[in-house]
Amino acid sequence: MLRSLLLVVLVLATAVLAQEDNYVFLISIDGLRADYLLRADELGVSIPNLRSLMANGVLAEGAHTVTPAVTYPAHTSMITGVVPNRHGILYNGKFDPTGLGRGSFYFEYDIEADTIFKAAKRAGLSTAGVNWPTSCGESLDYNVPDAFGRDEQELLYLRACSHGPYKE
Repeated sequence: MLRSLLLVVLVLATAVLAQEDNYVFLISIDGLRADYLLRADELGVSIPNLRSLMANGVLAEGAHTVTPAVTYPAHTSMITGVVPNRHGILYNGKFDPTGLGRGSFYFEYDIEADTIFKAAKRAGLSTAGVNWPTSCGESLDYNVPDAFGRDEQELLYLRACSHGPYKE
């Protein structure tokens, strides 16, 4: 799945970069540290497409993760610029000791801080996301939400990206 996602991102990036308009792409590969990209030759890893993107773009070489160092809090900090206790996404899933929430995940409407996507919309820019955590909401014009491992009814909700909590 990761290879397919990267292929889609790279193809879209190539198509968009060929146009004359200016675009910003934020590519995050969950769990991949920047120093691994910088040491690709030493580690014997062939990454020609990522090398091309790094050579023609910007690479965050000194980024540090947040605590807890898991996907949803870290990615939400990237798009808000604040730590988890300020943006409200504290883990990948919501605390649910009863189990009645069926492993509820956080969504955009749970974020308690402004996001770069909302700022872009206010500036009249279009936004898009592919498999970005907490991305189901109104601020992305084009969205393929992070929704693997869900039941069919919830997937339909996520694809529609309705606003507000999932309801059966």
